[in-house]
Formats: sequence, C-alpha cells, structure tokens
Amino acid sequence: MKHNRVLSVLLAVVMLALVGAAAPTAAAAGGKTTVYDGIDYALVYDYSYYTRTRPELVSAFGENGDAVLAYFVEYGMERGDQAISSFNVNAYRNRYSDLREMYGEELRRYYLHFIFSGSSEGRLGLGAESLLDIRTTLDGIDYAPVYNYSYYTSAHPELITLYGADDVAILRHFVNYGMKLGHQACENFNVRAYRAQNRDLRAQYNNDLKSYYMHYIYVGRSAGLPATGTESITEPVTVYKNTDFSAVYDYAYYMQQYPALAERFADDDVAALEYFVTTGMTKDEIAREDYDEALYLELREQFHKGYNKAAAVLDEIGWDLEAAFRWSAGLTYDRHDQTMPRKPDEGIIAFADFGFDKGKGNCYVMAATFCEMARLLGYDARQISGFVPVGDQSAGVNYGPHSWVEIDIDETTYVFDPDFTNETGNNGFMITYGQSGTWRYNIKEEMHE
Repeated sequence: MKHNRVLSVLLAVVMLALVGAAAPTAAAAGGKTTVYDGIDYALVYDYSYYTRTRPELVSAFGENGDAVLAYFVEYGMERGDQAISSFNVNAYRNRYSDLREMYGEELRRYYLHFIFSGSSEGRLGLGAESLLDIRTTLDGIDYAPVYNYSYYTSAHPELITLYGADDVAILRHFVNYGMKLGHQACENFNVRAYRAQNRDLRAQYNNDLKSYYMHYIYVGRSAGLPATGTESITEPVTVYKNTDFSAVYDYAYYMQQYPALAERFADDDVAALEYFVTTGMTKDEIAREDYDEALYLELREQFHKGYNKAAAVLDEIGWDLEAAFRWSAGLTYDRHDQTMPRKPDEGIIAFADFGFDKGKGNCYVMAATFCEMARLLGYDARQISGFVPVGDQSAGVNYGPHSWVEIDIDETTYVFDPDFTNETGNNGFMITYGQSGTWRYNIKEEMHE
C-alpha cells in the first residue's frame, strides 16, 4: 500500500508538469477530452475504459480527464497500453507486416497510424494475438526459399530475447549476419549441404556463404539443385585458373597424405587445390598416387615461372607471411646498381630475381620478393606500381615512384610495404590505405609477372 501511495504522488507531480506544458483541449461527451496537443485520440482512447482497466490512474489523478489523457499519450502509448475496447496496439502491430517494417518496436507510431490512416483504410485493431503475415521480403528480395521465421527463432531463441517478436528485425539479422555465418533458417535449405553437393558453385563462391543462399533463391531452387542432406564434399574441384589438375591431383589422397593440410582445409577443396598449385608443387608434394610426372613438371613450370627462388627462401625462413615480409624488408636498400631492372613493365619476376640473387634492391625489388613469397603461401598478392609524397612538402606535394603489395583478407584490402619498414623502421605489414602514420599511397597500376 505504501508503494502505491508513493507511486500515486509521483505520477501526480509528473502529470501536473505535463498538463501545464501541453494541455489537452476540447471536451468529449461526458466532459472527458480525447484531444491532446491538437490530435484527437478518440479512435484509440476512452477515458472510462482506460481508468477501468488501470484503476491506479484514478488513485493518482482522481477524475481529472486531462491528466489521464496526458498520461496515456506521454507514457501509456510508449508502453503499449490498451485504452479502448476496439484497439489493441500489439494486435495492430501483429496483424500488419508493412507497419512492422516501417515502425519496428516504436509502439507510439502504430497508434498514430491507426488514427490518421489505418482506421479509414479499414484496418483492424484487434484479433491478432501472434504475428500474422510474417515478413520474408527485405529490400525487394523474397527470402522465403531459404528462410522461415518460426524455424529460425526456434533454432536461435536468443534472437527473441534480443529483438522480441520483431519479424522484420529478425529477418534483417538473418540477411546481414545469419547468412554470412551459414545459419540454417528453414527445413528445406542447408547452405553447407548446398555448398558440399554443388562443385561448380564451390569453384565460383568458395567460402562466400551468402552467395550460395542468393544463388539458390534465384537459380538453384527452380533448377532442382540439392540443398539438404550430406555436408561432406562431393566431387572435389580439380580445375584452377581454367587448368585441369585431375591427372596430378586428388583431393582425398592429398588430404590423407598430409594430415596438417587436412586439418587446415577441412571441407574446403577449393582452397586445398589452390594451395597445392601455388605452394605444394613448389615443395614437390604429391597429390595423386598415379600422377602424371611429366605433366606435373610442366604445370609447375607454367604456374610458378621461377618462383623456385622464393620457395628456397621460404624453406630457409619458414613458410610464414610475416617471416617473408621481414626478409624482404631486411634487404639492403640500393637504387644505384645498374644491373637492377629500371622500369615497372619489366615485371615482378625480374625485380624479384634481382633481390633473391643480390640480397639488395629498391622498393620495387622488396615488394616483388615479398609478392612471390606471399603467392606461394596461398595469398592472392598483387604488386602495385604507384607514387608516394617525397621530400619537403612545404612548397607543395611532390610525388616519387614507389611500389608495394596488396592482399585482400576477409574482404579488406591491406597494404604490405617492406620498403616503408626498411626506410622508417615503422610497421608496414598489413596496414590500410589512409592509416595514420603511413605514407599516402597513390595507385598507378598492378604489375604483371
């Protein structure tokens, strides 16, 4: 009882301030107003109904209809109070997915929509205790082939804790996060099964899981491609950069022969083949019991074009990206040797061979040696020829030629600049464009081999 009296006093004090700030106007029948701050709430509010279902308001405000209406508008609507027998905001929200998409959990806006539009449109404000017309379309894309609200929330009840019964927010979570993580959101589609059983898609998308969902929505479902069942790789890929390695490569045999690789490339036949081509062949690894030796040597020569020097360094320092970067950054800086390649169009191999043979060179040499080693380590490394500011900048920006390496990791393009580390002593490993304390890189072009 003491708690109720304290609550009543607090409510009364708050509402006196509210009524003074934005007083209700225009009395309705029976002397109880439904108009507050120029808006008539009669479609969603009835004094008698509201005070009968919320008797504590009478204890707090007596028969002050202005104060009760002000309380409803300022507090009750935000909380979702039902203030008339013919309108329940939760039922209104449950019934109409288009409103849920616009308003989410902002309950006040549902009341106002019904007042200004919904009632005249013939929309109903009652009779929906659970979500109806559950949303499967977001930004014009219908995710119904891969998504079911009930299935997804049953599998991930934490989403209800996080978003409540907000089907639009939960769908958005699935699209923005769940698909990237490979969440199964309906009985008839498992992205890992879809990936495992469709080799052509693995070759195209590899581990970009969201692309498999989108492919199934637009193509796979109508084509009848398998989307459930085994999650084990079927028909491992054997084609890399339009070249068929099946005569020298068998995924299962390769993984059996090298357990460390089996752990590293579990269920990733695309990355395993790429590793074999870019790294394993330089280490004379055998990937098929009855392999064609002559073709093996021919393919190795075709794809590595002299990378044996880079492989020899990696054998010495360890097959590690940071170790490779330190080696390249540790070359003796020299830009005057007349036997060193002079023009970027002479290619990566020419600059790299100079560095591996002489142990010295300029920024192009350092970048080229690192680029070759990074490629052998399985990274899609690109050597860039461009410009950076040089000399005294007080009279204007002057640019000088420079070279560095780009590698995309987890959808982010990183800069690897051995010469930056060599010249400044600062970190040039895995930095980003525009990062504080680094050089201002101006890209010209990617160099060829």
